[in-house]
Amino acid sequence: MRANFQIESRKSEGDWHIDPVGDFDGASALELIHLLSNQYSGEGRILIDTGKLGTLCPFGCRMFQCQFYQCRIPADRISFHGEKGYALAPEGSRVVVEPEKHECRCNGNCVNCPCAGKRNRKETTVRNN
Repeated sequence: MRANFQIESRKSEGDWHIDPVGDFDGASALELIHLLSNQYSGEGRILIDTGKLGTLCPFGCRMFQCQFYQCRIPADRISFHGEKGYALAPEGSRVVVEPEKHECRCNGNCVNCPCAGKRNRKETTVRNN
């Protein structure tokens, strides 16, 4: 495991919020799988925020996806928040991407704003074909 990876977590209203921090490689993937396998009670949702992740190693992402199925947590119970969730999410899980926030605070409503049309939250269920 790289020295700059850690996992912060908390439970709130029955859901488990997990915030991995740092670069994500194979050892990081195993650490996250170990945490999920040993501490998920089977109740509530698992929400993983990818906003504090640095570099995503493709091997680490693939290892997480492969090992996830062995921990026997239903994929529909897990949601990844942030763009980097697409690289990590196993099939059947969800990826949620919040709209960008802009200094003009227009939320995409300005005529000349580059975020026009991007103001709605995007949620995708991951499907591998």
